[in-house]
Amino acid sequence: MVKVLHTSDWHLGARLYERPRLDEAEFFLKWLRDFIREEEVNVLLVAGDVYDSSLPPGEAVGLYYNFLSELFRENGERVRRGEFKVVIIGGNHDSPLRLEGPGEFLRLGGVEVFGRWGEGLTPPGPVRIRVGGERVSIHPFPYIAPHEALGKAPRWNEEEREEYAKVLSEAMERSVEEGEDVRICLSHLWVEGLQGGGSERSLEVGGLGQLPLSALPPCDYFALGHIHSFRKVSDNVFYSGTPYPLSFGEVREKREIVLWSSEEGVSVKEVPQLKRLLRVEGTAEEVLERCWFEDLCGATVEVVVHLNETQPGLNEKIRRTYRERGADVLAVIPHFERRVRQREIRPTLLKPGEVFERCWKETTGKKKVPEEVKTLFLKLLREVGG
Repeated sequence: MVKVLHTSDWHLGARLYERPRLDEAEFFLKWLRDFIREEEVNVLLVAGDVYDSSLPPGEAVGLYYNFLSELFRENGERVRRGEFKVVIIGGNHDSPLRLEGPGEFLRLGGVEVFGRWGEGLTPPGPVRIRVGGERVSIHPFPYIAPHEALGKAPRWNEEEREEYAKVLSEAMERSVEEGEDVRICLSHLWVEGLQGGGSERSLEVGGLGQLPLSALPPCDYFALGHIHSFRKVSDNVFYSGTPYPLSFGEVREKREIVLWSSEEGVSVKEVPQLKRLLRVEGTAEEVLERCWFEDLCGATVEVVVHLNETQPGLNEKIRRTYRERGADVLAVIPHFERRVRQREIRPTLLKPGEVFERCWKETTGKKKVPEEVKTLFLKLLREVGG
């Protein structure tokens, strides 16, 4: 029986209101190493966004390589027998060259890293492993932007969206056709129709970077990254989500990883958290009163205060009150009820001009964009190839 562990979106080097998250990342990686040992996992998948940026801090890079070296130290014998692999792909936050740079060296330790596609839209891989009598192929499909896949500047229209889905689907299917008895795929993309976890960076304007579920090739298990919360897309297509919430908007959903085995199928495992993040929201009176009815000791808190007008000294009063209750307040955010609320514009098939007009209306409260502003926007759009 082969066991495959699906993780994604580690975002090493991420910050929360400029507060480093390295201690939480280190806590997760130690737990992950223990889990792999206890469950006798054969394949660890990381479905993109290893780092939070293309230029991660040195501490994050060190944490990544220390984890891989410790993993090899514990699984070296299984690596030599060909029974353990780590397969990592690049996401939209990662630098492909940075990930792939030490690839030959990492391969000696059973780690296969794929930051980009090959020329002519050739998928890298597959990676092959044999466990017992089962032959397994792992098909990595790193993140690729529409302009790279199509070889031209995107125009964000329906035709190009369909073309992008078609060329990626055909390339992935060709790779999977050459697979073994058990076929595992992993990619970093957004399946259309799904809602994000809260802090994802939109892949492309107008939903161009999204793919329909039908574009994914058939396989035994498809591991996805990019959406920050666990999502079951179909019986064998899953997002694992981030191992710890990257924003306070993501704290309500559990952090989970997915364990797939050739005999038992899918099981979802909750990831323990080093810190308890909490968002408190209400009027000034409500957020101050809540201190006395909730256990805040040790919690890391974001406070959103609904106000009709400014209240001098309120920020410090809230911070002092919460600090006395043992909470660490990272931010106090005033939300003025009289202001025009900006609705989130989710990726759709709107044209750039329509998106601009909607943003103008939401932010200014005016229905019509002045002609001189519209002219400047269209000029800028032409200059960037839109």
